Amino acid sequence: MTGWIAENHDYLFFVFGSLVVFGLLEGWLRKRTPHGGLPRAAWPAVVILLAAGWFLVGGAGRAESRRIESLLEGMAPTYAQEIERMGHSQITLSTPADDPRYLAMIEAMKRWKAVNPTISDVYTFRRIDGKVRLMVDSETDYNHDGKIQGERELRIPIGREYPEADDEMLQALDGHGTFSEMPVRDEWGVWVSAQVPLHDAQGRVEAALGVDYPAEKWVEAISLGRQRMLWLLAIPVLMLGFGAALTGVLRAEIGARKKIEAELRDSEARLRTAIDNLPFDFWVMDAAGRYVLINPASQQNWGDIEGKTLADLELPLATRKQWESNNRRAFGGELVRGEVTFEHNGRVRHSYNIIAPVRMGEKITGILGLNLDMTERVGAEEALRRSERRLALHVRQTPLAVIEWDLDFRVTAWNPAATAIFGYTADEAVGREAIGLIVTEEAREKVLEVWQTILAHRGGTRSTNRNATKGGKSILCEWYNTPLVDESGRVIGVASHCQDITERDELEKQVRQTQKIESLGQLAAGVAHEFNNLLTPMLLRLEMLRGDRAGDTALLTALRSIEDAIEQAAQLNQRILSVGQRSSGKRELLLLNPIVDDTLGLLRHTLDRRIGLAVNLSPGLGPLSLDRAHVAQIVVNLVINARDTLMQKLEGGAPEGWTPRIDISTTRTESAHGGDGLSSAPFARGCQRLTIADNGAGMSAEVRAKAFEPFYTTKPPGQGTGLGLAVVWNVVKSLDGWVELESQPGRGTVFHVYFPVPDALASGVVEARQAGGPIHAPNEGAGGLRILLVEDNVFVAETINNLLSKAGHAVTYAQNGEEAWEFFRLRETGFDLILTDENMPVLSGTELLRRVREGGHAIRVVVVSGHLDTEKLEELNGLGVDGILQKPFLPKELFAMLK
Repeated sequence: MTGWIAENHDYLFFVFGSLVVFGLLEGWLRKRTPHGGLPRAAWPAVVILLAAGWFLVGGAGRAESRRIESLLEGMAPTYAQEIERMGHSQITLSTPADDPRYLAMIEAMKRWKAVNPTISDVYTFRRIDGKVRLMVDSETDYNHDGKIQGERELRIPIGREYPEADDEMLQALDGHGTFSEMPVRDEWGVWVSAQVPLHDAQGRVEAALGVDYPAEKWVEAISLGRQRMLWLLAIPVLMLGFGAALTGVLRAEIGARKKIEAELRDSEARLRTAIDNLPFDFWVMDAAGRYVLINPASQQNWGDIEGKTLADLELPLATRKQWESNNRRAFGGELVRGEVTFEHNGRVRHSYNIIAPVRMGEKITGILGLNLDMTERVGAEEALRRSERRLALHVRQTPLAVIEWDLDFRVTAWNPAATAIFGYTADEAVGREAIGLIVTEEAREKVLEVWQTILAHRGGTRSTNRNATKGGKSILCEWYNTPLVDESGRVIGVASHCQDITERDELEKQVRQTQKIESLGQLAAGVAHEFNNLLTPMLLRLEMLRGDRAGDTALLTALRSIEDAIEQAAQLNQRILSVGQRSSGKRELLLLNPIVDDTLGLLRHTLDRRIGLAVNLSPGLGPLSLDRAHVAQIVVNLVINARDTLMQKLEGGAPEGWTPRIDISTTRTESAHGGDGLSSAPFARGCQRLTIADNGAGMSAEVRAKAFEPFYTTKPPGQGTGLGLAVVWNVVKSLDGWVELESQPGRGTVFHVYFPVPDALASGVVEARQAGGPIHAPNEGAGGLRILLVEDNVFVAETINNLLSKAGHAVTYAQNGEEAWEFFRLRETGFDLILTDENMPVLSGTELLRRVREGGHAIRVVVVSGHLDTEKLEELNGLGVDGILQKPFLPKELFAMLK
């Protein structure tokens, strides 16, 4: 009760005084006349007036409180933004007192208190280890004597605990702006305060800023507001009590007001004329945020906005928030200047804004603003900046090295791609000459010649040469050089774009190597195919002759030697065919180690006892998509190749203490890297590696370059066909693998064979079905079949025809597929079987089979060929071939196909 009386004593005194006045008037009137007194309505009116005055006086006090609160709440965010921008989040307990950033904040706080002397203090605080600690708090002249003296006015050290922290301070540290209406007493005085959070660069609350206002001034302002309202209330009280006197006063006031209004209208007319002729936007906003005055320039840009607020304008949300923030700063008493970017009518505009508060005494009743349009100037500046940024981004992000040189061949610009290629950073490269930095000694003469042609502006726009990296590595680079010419035509420097083409050059070499091997292989395969047509009738005639002369022992012995020679020729021919085409075979999910181990078991007895064989097969290797025979062929060829080079070194006089050795190993590796440039690896991926190494004579660079070419051999005449490594190359490719060769003269040779691991357990497994299944030779004398024989080679055709006719079969002969198709079409029910060669002019065996199957005929078809690759086998199986017979073949194999 006592507190309530203390807060409202002024109004209680006013009520008491008013009642006294009315009582005196009542007494005076009663005294003057016997029946005099105030009218009956006077006392109810005064009661109503005093009751209304209660609310008016209280509202006036609260308005003053809100004014101060708005002042502090307007200042606090502004100061907080400045403090955040100055890097408050980087101020810690360990920040020294002479830290420039800290001192700059102290000076800013002094400046703010000097500009706004109504506030007592500006400070920041942070919660550390559960305690509220002051961070930045400058010295303050609380008594305004111009001196900073005494512990109360001195600067607060960083990290001092503030034990009187109230709930509003804690809320600010939690991210909420607050205002403490209840005065807070601490060792520096009694205050009311506004607190706002401070944020770091990531937008997190890291501290808070407080602005103090003296409690006594706050109380004084509230009291003054109430007093003003009391004086205003006194007027109606006096008017009610002293009507006549008040009427005279009002008449005098009305006359004076009319004079002032006339003068004001003249002033407004002059001011309006000046405002209307301003070439830029001018506007005035009242305290409620409504536009109350705009000039024609503003109306042309924004339309008729008088009476409207910012919320009524069609503005993007971001623009509205920015303008509202600037207006709040101006309403807080700040003169706001700065450039503003906004979008209006679909166009981005730029202006320089000046917003100033309009004051009535100490009270801000509105704001006014000037908007200077700078859109065209900003657009031109931004276009220039964008162009420069695009150029800088291009230079930084292009995968090509971008290097600029001065006329002395020194580096003046060096982009990140140049660092990636050559290893030197820009700091290391700029200012250094190219010679001795990235130009190798062997390329020096060529590079200087190109440099002179560029400076002379005669050419040299593209060149290729060897360069050196920071690590000493030699790389092949492709250069695109352009002289930089000024307006007078004088060369002032050179710009170069460069790319490392070392890997591309190696790949091109590999492609050329592969194409050379494949072309030679195709040539060899063509010769071998024709050779097969010669071997086939020879082998068949030999078998027929053996049957006719079964009793001639001497002849049979001679025929056996001939047959052996033919079979050896057939085997050689098969190896030639393997070089020319991808081998056909059955691929299954198989383990590599058992195949290698089994093959080595067969090879051990073929090796000289002096040769050591070391085998190291890594355990736990998973299955691969392999053909057992092909893997065995790879192992045999590479081991035999190693054996031969070791024997040559033994026979040529081996060094003392040298022991011939063959090392064989398998392992799992996640990637392959080409060794010595002789890799056919198309890419790096998970694989299993078979390595066969020897410590023999090794190979020179020239021999390594030709090692996989068909018919190339370093062995003496008669001791090698030159097909072993060519077969390995082709067979490995048929298994989707690749080969790497490492060799140096006198240091031996290492072959790495990589087999890719399937992406899934059964991924990539190709099973080429061998048509016809297991062969069991029937009785050769069982005849009676009507056979359509298709063969373009006359010798092969005559031999097969004689063999089949002798066995009792009826044979119709066609020289090619087209002729056979005509025979079959005319007599489609006249044949039991078609026996056709694959490789024929006009129409191949596959095309003949396709026509037969597309016609819906189920006749049996057997295809004869010297060699079929995997793709051709799959195609024939898909067309429903009934048998495949490989040249050269024996009569019993032919008759087995007729069953």
